[in-house]
Amino acid sequence: MTVDRGQTLTVEVSKIVHGGYGLGRVDGQVLFVPGSAPGDIVDVIVTGVKRSHAFADVVSVIQPSPHRVPHIWPEADVNREPHARVGGADFGHLALDYQRQVKTEIVREALARQGDVSTDMSDSVVVQPIPGNADGTGWRTRVTLHVDGNGVAGQRAFRSHRVIPTTTLPLAHPDIQAMAAHTNVWPGEKGLHVGRSSTGGQWLMMVGDTPAPVTEQVGNHTFHLNTDVFWQVHEGAAEALSHATLDAVDWDNWDDGAANHDLYGGVGLFAAVLADRGGPASHIVSVESHEKASGFAVRNLAGVENASVVTSDVMAYLRGQVRGASALSADRFARATILLDPPRSGAGPRVIDSLVALAPKQLVYVACDPVAFARDQKLLSAAGYELTSLQAFDLFPHTHHIEMVAGFQRGK
Repeated sequence: MTVDRGQTLTVEVSKIVHGGYGLGRVDGQVLFVPGSAPGDIVDVIVTGVKRSHAFADVVSVIQPSPHRVPHIWPEADVNREPHARVGGADFGHLALDYQRQVKTEIVREALARQGDVSTDMSDSVVVQPIPGNADGTGWRTRVTLHVDGNGVAGQRAFRSHRVIPTTTLPLAHPDIQAMAAHTNVWPGEKGLHVGRSSTGGQWLMMVGDTPAPVTEQVGNHTFHLNTDVFWQVHEGAAEALSHATLDAVDWDNWDDGAANHDLYGGVGLFAAVLADRGGPASHIVSVESHEKASGFAVRNLAGVENASVVTSDVMAYLRGQVRGASALSADRFARATILLDPPRSGAGPRVIDSLVALAPKQLVYVACDPVAFARDQKLLSAAGYELTSLQAFDLFPHTHHIEMVAGFQRGK
């Protein structure tokens, strides 16, 4: 069967796949349906057609899945017209425990299909919650509000630039909700950024304003940055990931004199954590391409005597290390622990090839996309790196996003 854009169909949803879409079939035609749940029977309208599949929005729920609950965000619920639903909480219609089951299944499937990971390893992975509200709300510490032509603030509709007024922001931290920027009118503005930090600072600024300074506290370290620079958006994420990266290192194999690195180092979070645990005799280099983030890393690591910062594209930096390797530097890399926290697309073959050429003793990989991670894992496995540990975390409740931290050891 070939479906057409705008066609209305009835479909039963069988599972949720990578990206957060429900999957259904009509006469063999695969449909990806956001906002659906396994067991749903729904009327949908086709919104896009590709060669092998189509996309469709829920129009009405004929028979609800046992996993479906009232949406955590009323402005995103399927009882609204598809064009009037906000994005940003695409799992908000699923019971929270079931969301984590779904995420666990997605991680395991990615590891098995794209990563060729052993069943024992993939089946051991369970997506874990981190400290926060038990209902998965109130965790987001940065929110961007868009403003329509009438000055009304809101969130954008799913896969659209249309601004939907929002009277609630259930995922936002209570301090942000209390600022009530989303209920005010902002004539003449295009949008605004609202946020708060772990040190208690809050900000509200218009799109285009000069970035405001921000401080974040993780353990004994204070991190300086600004509103224009990346920081984990869940209030507990930086702490949770710091502990997970330390867990992923085999400290019996840590070498103080090796060329230890934090790649895609941002403002210096993981470099500081590793330098602390490694001790004063060790050294770690943070490599970050974003000049502002790297500048903040210099400031944040200034008091960490055993850490330094390089502003560079990671791939260019690694290739330079490969080309310029002396016998001494090659030996230091061969004894090294290297952490990498690449963007959602993953490190990719060229970065992995350069890492493999440097042959570090162990790797710690922080990933925010299970399929991209699985592809990189497969490349590392083929080059002789064994996946020795893997944790997965629900840093973004009520969304499809997943964070993972993995440890690799170079085979003999």
